[in-house]
Amino acid sequence: FGKIVGFSGRVLPEFQTEDSGKYVNSPETPIFNKSRLLYGFWKSKNPIREKKTVLLVEGQMDFLMLWQDGVKNIVATSGTAVTVDHLKNLRKLADTVVLSFDNDAAGILATERAIDMAGSVDFNVNVLTIKDFKDPAEVVEKSPGKISVLIEESTPAMKYYFKRYLDSGENSKKDVRIMLSKVKRLWSPIDKAQWIRELAHKTGWPAKELEEEMEKIEFTENVYKENVPVASSIPTRNAELTRIENITLRLLNLISLKKELLDMAEGHISFLPKKYALIYGAMRDNSGANLDMESREMVQMISLRSSLDSDTIEDEKIHNEFRSLLKELELEYLKEKKMGMARDISLAQNKSLNDESLLQEFKSLINRMKEIQDGKEN
Repeated sequence: FGKIVGFSGRVLPEFQTEDSGKYVNSPETPIFNKSRLLYGFWKSKNPIREKKTVLLVEGQMDFLMLWQDGVKNIVATSGTAVTVDHLKNLRKLADTVVLSFDNDAAGILATERAIDMAGSVDFNVNVLTIKDFKDPAEVVEKSPGKISVLIEESTPAMKYYFKRYLDSGENSKKDVRIMLSKVKRLWSPIDKAQWIRELAHKTGWPAKELEEEMEKIEFTENVYKENVPVASSIPTRNAELTRIENITLRLLNLISLKKELLDMAEGHISFLPKKYALIYGAMRDNSGANLDMESREMVQMISLRSSLDSDTIEDEKIHNEFRSLLKELELEYLKEKKMGMARDISLAQNKSLNDESLLQEFKSLINRMKEIQDGKEN
């Protein structure tokens, strides 16, 4: 959104010591989270959307140098490794990601990790090779205009891996298993089939045997050239929110935006998941004393989101959306209750019990759901 969320500073070479890093950043907060933020994204998201391709580089200086050289569909991580969250955000706008990291051992390892993660979220992946330069920024410094040519000539990840692991001609079982571990992480079955065919052609091993070998590889196995120690699995997000949680969060966002909505929500508080009901209470009473750390951070995020929406949503639209969300909230609550009651009725029938009150309550619940869906409720 173009809002400041934190600061990052480069330590000048004359002040840098062996114990200090190159960069000093703001501390991590719910808003300034480098594992989810992409530097320059608010500027470059439109060019990324237009080209359906994004260039991903390691640092802010690489971003700035390439931006000045005319490359606009670009983002950078900020002193952290690429994460699945980074890639999921980019996947909403682009089909292809081009990776360009430093031309050293650490950069090569980072490239492999990023290829594997990008393939797992259904990206087409290319690798930009800068043989005679240490990083993308140096390409711009020494050869202005050249980086755009290199981007166009970037290598598809499959060819990059074949060259790295199989061009020696040895085609050892170890190298083939490394390749198969890469294939297994791909999201698309079509991409997997294509990689297997190419691998069979390259090694001379039958595709069926390669597929059988791949099935034996544990999904969390993470192997790289030179046996460099790395994490045993690809980072993933916490469990995805349920529909009722997503509805609740949006309701709380709107309440933070317009406090008068608190009264409209009072009759629906019993439908909120317990954790969110506590957050609602804290927002109503302007107190977070009884909230745990996670809930307090969520309140901060809700407040931030509402501040971003404050100038973009009309009052009438806010009230209409809020009323609609309250209906959706009750409907989702009743759906969950219906599943539990259906299970209880089935258990009672299995025991030859006939609980008329339970059946009547179930019938009333069904009628209430129908009223909401038909728009006949008060």
